[in-house]
Amino acid sequence: MTMQLDLSPELASRLWREASRRGESADGLATRLLEENLPAANRARAATELLLLWAQEADSLTDKEAASNTDVLKAFDADRLSNRPLFSELAGLASGAGSRH
Repeated sequence: MTMQLDLSPELASRLWREASRRGESADGLATRLLEENLPAANRARAATELLLLWAQEADSLTDKEAASNTDVLKAFDADRLSNRPLFSELAGLASGAGSRH
């Protein structure tokens, strides 16, 4: 599949220089960097399924377990470097996951 990306002149220059330094094409280096740094689709799916399972089990948690889960989710949010939602498939569950309904 062919994809066109709009890179800033500075980023394009960095890509070309690094590809040249490594003896690779810029396209090849960009593809490899994307493959190495993007999460695998199946890994994201497995994590989403696990979170959905935990959300379904939330009603059987003790108050202490529910509070602990809420603390963990807050820590995840506080330590993230991105504003991108972690698991958009869980929209609406995120505020209730790990808390009692």
